[in-house]
Amino acid sequence: MCRECSDDIELIKQLNSNYHDKTLKRGKVRKNTFQILNTNIKIDSWKFNEWDYGKSETLVSQARGLFTLNDEKIIIRGYDKFFNVDELPITRWQNLVESTRGPYYLTLKENGCIIFISGLEDGTIVVCSKHSTGERDDVNRNHALYGQKMLENQLNSKNIDIKNFAKYLYENNLTAVAELCDDEFEEHVLEYSKKRSGLYLHGLNMNQVNFMTLSMEKVHEFSKMFGFKEIEFTVIDDINHLQQILTDCSKTGTYDGREAEGFVIRCKNLQDEDFFFKYKFEEPYLMYRSWREVTKEIISGKPIEELKISKHKYQTLKYIAFIMPILSSNPDLKEKYLNNHGIIDLRNQFLNHYGKKGFEVANYEDKDFDMELALSSLNLTSVSQNTITKYIIVPVATIGCGKTTIAISLTKLFPHWSHIQNDNIPNPVKDKFIRGALELLENSDCCIMDRNNHQFRERKQIFEDFNKLNKGKYNLKFICLNFFPEDKDKIKSKLWEITYKRVSARGNNHQSIKAGEKGMNDVANIMKGFIGRFQNVDPTRQPDSLFNLIIDMEWDETENTNLKNLYKIITQIKQSFPEIIPEIPSDEAIHNSFQDALSYEPNFSKIVKSSSSKSNRNKKQQPIYFSIGIKNPDLIISKIENLLSHNTSNEDIVNLYQLLKETDRIQKEFHVTLTHRNDKNVNIFNDYVENYFLKDINEILKANEGGNLRGRTFKLTKPLTPFTLILKKLCGDGKLLCIECDINQLKLGDDENKKLWMNKYNHITVGTLNNGVAPFLSNRVLRNLNDFHDKSCFSIDWNELDSERIINFEDLELLVNF
Repeated sequence: MCRECSDDIELIKQLNSNYHDKTLKRGKVRKNTFQILNTNIKIDSWKFNEWDYGKSETLVSQARGLFTLNDEKIIIRGYDKFFNVDELPITRWQNLVESTRGPYYLTLKENGCIIFISGLEDGTIVVCSKHSTGERDDVNRNHALYGQKMLENQLNSKNIDIKNFAKYLYENNLTAVAELCDDEFEEHVLEYSKKRSGLYLHGLNMNQVNFMTLSMEKVHEFSKMFGFKEIEFTVIDDINHLQQILTDCSKTGTYDGREAEGFVIRCKNLQDEDFFFKYKFEEPYLMYRSWREVTKEIISGKPIEELKISKHKYQTLKYIAFIMPILSSNPDLKEKYLNNHGIIDLRNQFLNHYGKKGFEVANYEDKDFDMELALSSLNLTSVSQNTITKYIIVPVATIGCGKTTIAISLTKLFPHWSHIQNDNIPNPVKDKFIRGALELLENSDCCIMDRNNHQFRERKQIFEDFNKLNKGKYNLKFICLNFFPEDKDKIKSKLWEITYKRVSARGNNHQSIKAGEKGMNDVANIMKGFIGRFQNVDPTRQPDSLFNLIIDMEWDETENTNLKNLYKIITQIKQSFPEIIPEIPSDEAIHNSFQDALSYEPNFSKIVKSSSSKSNRNKKQQPIYFSIGIKNPDLIISKIENLLSHNTSNEDIVNLYQLLKETDRIQKEFHVTLTHRNDKNVNIFNDYVENYFLKDINEILKANEGGNLRGRTFKLTKPLTPFTLILKKLCGDGKLLCIECDINQLKLGDDENKKLWMNKYNHITVGTLNNGVAPFLSNRVLRNLNDFHDKSCFSIDWNELDSERIINFEDLELLVNF
């Protein structure tokens, strides 16, 4: 027996062993058997979990695309999985410099779907997609069949018999690796006209265990011989020169004037083995892909305000405004778009209307559209050129810095400005602050939001509430008065000294902090709380990056500090927004307005309690939610990976799980929320607090008296009877992954008819794509999937007879979260 045949048999034995080993946690393999088109011959496809690639000790093969015949021979062999620059330690530039050698073949990465072509000894042609071949009734679009049709057409055009072609591949032990690019069959992200459509040959791999591929020169010879489209390539000897070329091309996302997804670089490692890595362009490729997904979400009925857009917000806003009327008037286009047709034409219509190329749009935003960023993130509705622009001034301060003095001075100088004070709004405030500002903007050009806004969450709330309540009525621009631009931790003692002195001097001359009535001890506690919680403005992150203008204030012990700040504010707003300050007022007017502001006396009192007060502390010590906890998080991970390893019906789920795992976005702990204090039906929550677990909660509070329970979780006593969790399906929407589950036999009280949980669909949130995707949105994903059959959501069901879907009582615990 030849050595290659022996190696093939040994590999297939290992693959079969891993396939049958149900205890295997890493290195699992899925096996599917397919029948070659127009024959009775069956071949096996071997598929690995994406997250296992790159770990040599985990997988028996790194091949991405592997088919075998009769458990004895490899007949299709894809590339070893290769990675993007910086994706793994081995593809970091320094490691590439040290562990690879030239020449470096720089090949253009075509944007289609991969097709493998090989042959059998009798001249049978074998054409496969990444993991399947032949007729299938479980897919809407069969890539392997379409690829074979294209192959037959190109061979016919050169008068080549397909059997002879198949024998040539078999005799040379080759797999031809091509990219199927045809927009009439399926559009991806980049455009392929009819003239450019076809099979782009980019590799000739040896059908053997160890990865070996022929040179690009031989690939080109083969392409000419058999009518394949040729992949462009350039040979570069020096890796530093290579890096410079890649960097230059990435600035425009183009190569030789043509938009591209990126490059694949082929070279050798120090062991003289073939080694590939890739360099993918971020733009405009990622922007195009984002537009595609946003469009599909809109067509599927997702409300505009619920779209999550992390980048290119202003451009995407304009894109949405442009496509909405087109989609509304063309129902056929919607259906085509969801089936991956019309994507590129719709995008090109927008770019032509906009008058720019894709990379210009992507790059132009970062340089010139910062002033519009707030608009795009606040209101995802089409914005008319005639929309009225209004201005919001947001101080970021603490008690005693002079924000009210400055606000009153400005409104005296500019009668068409308004001023709303949070301290003048009776509790509960909720969104009255923002509603009041919008009412004032009816008759004013600018409103000053007089509140400390000293934490990120408060600034974020301002943007979110304006987004919700403004509804596109005004084009809003936000100005930040940054009273303490220096690092708080470095100036804390000086900040305390200055503000404490000012508050002491003003006595009761404030709506909520009345030093004369409260005594300075109480006032000091309140002030220290604000300073301790103060978070400096950070224009590099949201929400502070949404400000259109940030003005850094000066601060010191002198009496005229805020008079200087008043001048600074007027000057900088005049420079940035002359429409609201056409002329700078005279020195006399500025001084008079400032003196009037100093003599201001409030006519409204608001009670603010010291953070050290007992009532406030007790309020904080109340439970937030009750849940069922899974004692061992690895149990959930194991069940998910076992489900994925035996189910190939939904690659969206597999890819999402892999992405969450690679980016460390899988939850560290898993639970099922039973009831939350903010639930609409408060009776369920109250039953937990006042009935089922009153004794537990009192014991927790007593044992932790004086301590802060916020963010802590405690185990509760066992329920009346054992219960289980039944896993139903793994669900996602591209941004969030969760498990829908049933709770079986949970009993807490005597009344068996009482509801014990609030959610319509109980669930475990597995992970979210980023911090902007809240875990509670699992509720929406499950409603969209189960109630509305939303096509943007996807799922894999656990088999009803599968014992894997049951989580037993001994693996569960009841928890209370404070």
